[in-house]
Amino acid sequence: MNAGGSRDPGLTSIVILTLNQLEYTRMCFESIYAFTPEPFELIVVDNGSTDGTRMYLLELAEQRDNVKIVLNEQNEGFAGGCSQGMALARGEYVLLLNNDVIVTEGWLSRMLRPLEVDPTIGIVGPRSNCVSGAQLLLDVPYKNMVEMHDFARDRAEGHAGQGLFLPIVIGFAMLIRAELVETIGGLDTRFGSGNFEDDDFCLRAQLAGKRIWMADDVFIHHFGSRTFMGEKVDYGASLKRNEAIFRQKWNLEEPIEDRWGIDRLVELLQGKFVGKDLHVPLPDPASVPLTVEGVAIDGLKRFSLLLDADWSGPAEAWLPAVEAYAAGFRAEDPVALVVFGATDVALEQIGAALETRGEAAPDVLSVEGGHRLAGLLKPCQGVIAAAPTRARDTRHWARILGKPVLDPPERPALEAWLHSCEARAEGTGLAGPSLG
Repeated sequence: MNAGGSRDPGLTSIVILTLNQLEYTRMCFESIYAFTPEPFELIVVDNGSTDGTRMYLLELAEQRDNVKIVLNEQNEGFAGGCSQGMALARGEYVLLLNNDVIVTEGWLSRMLRPLEVDPTIGIVGPRSNCVSGAQLLLDVPYKNMVEMHDFARDRAEGHAGQGLFLPIVIGFAMLIRAELVETIGGLDTRFGSGNFEDDDFCLRAQLAGKRIWMADDVFIHHFGSRTFMGEKVDYGASLKRNEAIFRQKWNLEEPIEDRWGIDRLVELLQGKFVGKDLHVPLPDPASVPLTVEGVAIDGLKRFSLLLDADWSGPAEAWLPAVEAYAAGFRAEDPVALVVFGATDVALEQIGAALETRGEAAPDVLSVEGGHRLAGLLKPCQGVIAAAPTRARDTRHWARILGKPVLDPPERPALEAWLHSCEARAEGTGLAGPSLG
């Protein structure tokens, strides 16, 4: 959960798990980038791939600025991996998506629309060629991917805005209102590698007062159970085992004859499970092994602070931070202020602020632009957010990387930051910088 930070309005956090099956993963991602003009971040959680998937993911993260990669040392299961991704999500909407799907033109905008117009809807799912229950379209006519996209486009036009309320949608493509995640948490990890974690989530959503919509105008191709097949998982045995877990959790004595009978369970359980009974905590974001490559910064000091500024904007937004830093530290202090992508004019203004301190002026390190904020923030101990347009992103990465955000950038805040750095570095034998 995005604890302690606000969500980014209009942003969808797409969470995808991978465990080998590189061919399908590549096709999935290519379709997402081809057919998703809406704002999104891609959070990929790898559960221990050994077929080249990890190298591909790291290369993707280098090429795209909206990708987060989590590399687990062991298989955390479907529910566990999804919950890790949900913990890192900063979007107003969270989408759980299998890596063996191909999305189609307009898919996300049409899935978002029900959530945007009806506040009672908490979850949206699409139609597909390979899925259980009411979402399944039997005997789809296409023979290849070109025909599939034509079919999806025709269906979207012929069923525009249509759909129906269901007791459950399957987790292969499940769009969730983020505030619902904050209410009921993530997927229940007791369901392990998969099956019934989506039933459980949908049941909890309805007990929390939200409805579930199937968008009849969205078609997503699903190859189906590729990870189960690739890892030689006994699907039938997994289904049976997790049904027993589901029954035990909800105190159900009778076997479940129809997974789609959850609407009857909602009536049966209404009022018996509320609040904390419905909430499954997400993992602490700091515990999720998010891969962020740190930028090598020449001259980096023991305590370094990153100044995130909009150099095309007014100097009044960031110059006070530079002046407070120059007044608070001396040349012999093991501190540095890191600025990146600053214009020549901005660098002149920074130089003028330092000149008033003469030879006692502390270090300011200038890094050229083109680096990702997360990579720059990683080797620093904190950040001053002096760019309102990027404030949300700055705070998000600072939260994920465990770095303090100094706001407003004044001397008291700098002192508090210094003391926190000293506390974390105690026992190193180095004297802390003075604030004379």
